[in-house]
Parts: sequence; C-alpha cells; structure tokens
Amino acid sequence: MTAAHHALQQYGKQAVKADLSTASPHRIISLLLDKAITELLAARLCITNKAIEAKAIRLNNTLDIITALQLHLDMSQGGEIAPTLNKLYDYIQRSLLTINKENNVNHLDEIVTLLREIKLGWKDIG
Repeated sequence: MTAAHHALQQYGKQAVKADLSTASPHRIISLLLDKAITELLAARLCITNKAIEAKAIRLNNTLDIITALQLHLDMSQGGEIAPTLNKLYDYIQRSLLTINKENNVNHLDEIVTLLREIKLGWKDIG
C-alpha cells in the first residue's frame, strides 16, 4: 500500500467519524445500509476472484451491520415497518451464511437489491 493510499484511507475513516458524530439516527442507519451494500459488492468481487478469506471478512462485516440494524429496531414505535424489517433482516442474515458457503453471486445480488430497496424506503421516511 502506498503512502498516498494509506493517507486516503485515513482521511476516509476520519470523514466517516466526523459524519457519525453529528449525524441523526436516521442518517446513521442510512450510512450503515450504504456500508452493507459496499461490503457486499466487495464480497462479490472476492467471489469472482476466488479470494475466499477476503470474501468471508466482507460477508461477516455485512452480517455485523445487519445484526446491529436488527437489534436496534424499535418494535414498540416502528408500526408495521419494524416487524417487516425484522423478517427481512433475518432473511438477509441467513442468506449471508448461505452465500458464504456456496459462493453464489446471484443470491448475493438479490441481497444487494433488497438492501437498496430498504435504503430507498428509508430515504423516503426521512
């Protein structure tokens, strides 16, 4: 890794930290959904390039994000949306385990599409 690449990574991390420190809960969820999608797209490349260890790391990162989103659902104030998201997050978690085992990019693409739809819906709520 070049010094410039490392500096860019550090800048990116600092920018994200600054954004998170001032972000509303709505914005934080949006950022987490973005990160989950980014991780899945990277996992897809890893599958294509047969980078199995890197793929597992990316899928685990995504699993951590989805788990955090699911744990922070407010079932008492979330109306009909919270239970629906809970079911979707459960499906995504199970799918990530299957994708990790089978290296199925079509299934991975389905999950990316689901997360993009959730993100669009979340954007509309905000």
